[in-house]
Amino acid sequence: MDPVKFCPVATPAQEAIAAELIAENLTWLLTQAKKNYQIEFDVEAMVAADTAADSRFIAPDGSFYLVEVDGEAAGVGCLKNLGNGVAEIQRM
Repeated sequence: MDPVKFCPVATPAQEAIAAELIAENLTWLLTQAKKNYQIEFDVEAMVAADTAADSRFIAPDGSFYLVEVDGEAAGVGCLKNLGNGVAEIQRM
């Protein structure tokens, strides 16, 4: 097994893969939220907000990564700048 690789999202193809992975995760989360808590949210709107050019995950406010395992995209991770040299790591 190859090590996990973090690839900055820099191309339209990477953006599309990242959006697909985020949508897959949020769709699963939505089914759980409906079933267990009767909560609903708009998956498409959340994906659009997370991948927008002015997103809090895009430089200079953050960094957006595809996470690869064995050369295949397996997830998305982000660093969000909170200021004063502090960042938050987010997985999606």
